[in-house]
Amino acid sequence: MMEKFITLIRNRRGTAVLTGLFFVLALSVLVIGLDSPHEYILAYLATSILFIIMVRNWTRIRSFAILLAVSIAGIILVSGIYVEVICRIAMAIWGVDVMLGTPMKIIETVITHAILFFGPAGIVFGVVGAVTLGIMRLAAARERTDAPGTT
Repeated sequence: MMEKFITLIRNRRGTAVLTGLFFVLALSVLVIGLDSPHEYILAYLATSILFIIMVRNWTRIRSFAILLAVSIAGIILVSGIYVEVICRIAMAIWGVDVMLGTPMKIIETVITHAILFFGPAGIVFGVVGAVTLGIMRLAAARERTDAPGTT
């Protein structure tokens, strides 16, 4: 029982450290901006930390496969919804000039950066997590069959 409690505290401490690191990186990206490749690297690091916080306790390959599928579908759906729905509704209500206005540029920038950072990170974490767990399971199965006394 005490071991479970210590593990819970250790996981909370690790999550708190990762969350703090995420906020530091995200704040630095917000303050510095996204003007050069170095800032994009900081933003990808912040996104990666956020995904690490989310997936660090996953133990099923299925969870990583779902993350991969949702990331791919999310990239397609969000970009399609923006182009085919949001832009067309805005143009129908306010005319073509609204596409050159500041509010639509802000919406476009937010959606573009969400797709740019969360989509690839989800794909990478989905693939790497599924492959890693698959290799670990195969190694464990091979170890069980190679154990002495099992033939």
